[in-house]
Amino acid sequence: MAKLVGVVFSGLAALSVEGVEDAGDVIVVRASTRGDEVECPSCGTPTSRVHAFHERIPADVPVDGRRVLVRLRIRRMRRPVTECVRRTFREQVPGLIERYRRRTVRLDEQVRGVVTPRTTGHRVTATSAEPRRALSGGGSVRGQSIHRTSSRSTRRWSSRIR
Repeated sequence: MAKLVGVVFSGLAALSVEGVEDAGDVIVVRASTRGDEVECPSCGTPTSRVHAFHERIPADVPVDGRRVLVRLRIRRMRRPVTECVRRTFREQVPGLIERYRRRTVRLDEQVRGVVTPRTTGHRVTATSAEPRRALSGGGSVRGQSIHRTSSRSTRRWSSRIR
């Protein structure tokens, strides 16, 4: 079982995988960081003193067409040096999850590969050539009727949707 988990969730190699559960349309991976010493982000002094634990639940790359959530147990470390400006800090897992993110790094890379400027619905502006063709051809955008108009009214219309 451990070998299969290592193959399927190879992107989580920096963690200690404690278990995998099937929750219907979601696969939940319970994992924690390894018990190694962690360097303080402010002064760089290594510490292994644990202050508390914190749980993060980032999304990971789908497996077999189902969402994967990682219940990640992260340690909050206490600084042994009193001169440091930080008394406690959360350990980070570089290459797996970044600060304040709800997705793993590899899922972010996949999402960035799929989402391009063309698919994000870029704004319609009067300076872009493509929107001018769309405006001059007639039709309807966002429930507003668009007909052949002068450039002045086109600029007014485009400024309203920004």
